[in-house]
Amino acid sequence: MIDRYRTAADEVSEDISRGSVIPWHPQIFVAHALAARIRTGHRQPLDGEALYRLVAHPLEAVSLVALSAVASCWERDLRFAWSGLNLGLRLAQLLPRSPYLPTPEARREAAESRRNAAMAESLREYQAVGALTPWVQPFPSWVRTSPGARRHRNATDGEGWEHSEALWHSQYAAKVLELVPVAAILMNPEARALYLDALEALVAWTLDTLNPSWRTDRRQGRERGNANLFEWQHQLGQSLALVAPHVSATEMHDRLLRPLLEQPDELAMQVLAPFAETVVCADVLDAPLIQDGTLQLLQAVLARTLEHRDLRRSRYSDGRLGGFDLPRLVKSLLFVSVERAPASARFANGRWDHLMQVMPLVDRMVRQAGWNPYVASQYLALCERAGSAYSADTFADQVLAQIVDNRLPSAWKGTAILATIAALVQAHADRQHPLGSADGIGAKAASGARRTRRSRGPPQRCFAAKRVIPWSTAGGAYLGVLVLSVHVWTRRLLQASCS
Repeated sequence: MIDRYRTAADEVSEDISRGSVIPWHPQIFVAHALAARIRTGHRQPLDGEALYRLVAHPLEAVSLVALSAVASCWERDLRFAWSGLNLGLRLAQLLPRSPYLPTPEARREAAESRRNAAMAESLREYQAVGALTPWVQPFPSWVRTSPGARRHRNATDGEGWEHSEALWHSQYAAKVLELVPVAAILMNPEARALYLDALEALVAWTLDTLNPSWRTDRRQGRERGNANLFEWQHQLGQSLALVAPHVSATEMHDRLLRPLLEQPDELAMQVLAPFAETVVCADVLDAPLIQDGTLQLLQAVLARTLEHRDLRRSRYSDGRLGGFDLPRLVKSLLFVSVERAPASARFANGRWDHLMQVMPLVDRMVRQAGWNPYVASQYLALCERAGSAYSADTFADQVLAQIVDNRLPSAWKGTAILATIAALVQAHADRQHPLGSADGIGAKAASGARRTRRSRGPPQRCFAAKRVIPWSTAGGAYLGVLVLSVHVWTRRLLQASCS
């Protein structure tokens, strides 16, 4: 049965697109069977070539399953898996646009010829003896035009530059990167060096495509051309994050992260957001231990995030965050991107014992960007989830740092931030000075007297006695934080005098 479908023709009708999802396609099951025979040591002579041929299948549903099957053979045959992944990238490396092909048969034959050539080249790489072959890279996105040449339709306003005719199937290439067994590759010295070189080159190509070096005002420029690389940028950020725990923080920063940090706001956030999200989830929330290198990388990402124009506090800032990537980045850097994950090691599972390890990140974010209502709301969500694990001293200091010229941030108006602060102040007070049963009876007995004084205005309730203050106004929240601050500093002085 396997041989019957293995040799079946790869015919796809004109009404089925390359990206059609057909999970019942018979050659998908053939790919699983061939990979199982290779992994278990029951490989037959033509199994490797047959699996490569399935990677070159015209349907992505078959091609990606076959590529995943190839990657799963890494432990059994490293060279086979490496060359197979290179085949996936080679299929995404499209040649310049062909001349007009008048019939569907001609277009189908041209596409089949290109796939067969890519498969044959990868098969030669696998069968060769010696070092592993470096992975292929996309063709340059820009080409220089001669001064007297006629202006091409792909030309830009730059000085003699235009888009090249070569194409890069970025969506398919992103799916190829997703299948790479990063941890296994980085354990092999030869494959490790080649993989890091490939990632470095892919980062350089991506940045050159979206923000070429010849374009003026690189940090401020917003022009991005006509490249559609959203899925590619997202997966590239995730792939970089998967490398982070396996290399030193210095190498990671200098080779792979620094070029991203130097980009304009919009472009930098598009790659840093998935990078930070993956690092936080994999190396903070799920990791048995939080490594110092992880915190160093997150500090670098945080520093670049705080440089974003939407987080710079000025008289012209209205508190709005543009785009989708910066809000995701803020949530990740405040460790609230995942609310509930019982199987995680910390934070998302309700355990906040290691909060102080990441407090330098939180403190820097809040003190510099807490004026922004979105940052403040995510910070307060962190405080609510952490509960008693969040020190009242730290909370008071961070909130009071938002007061400039004796005023709370104007961007907080019309939000629930002040009410949330008030609730957190009350929660800290209840934990540190809980009422006893006698206090509760006394408070109940005094309720009638308070009602008789209601016509004279709101009663002056004491924070130390744990009476509830009406926190719905800005003045109430401001007073509550001040009282909490006085309490915190009084306790510090008493502790210092006793010691």
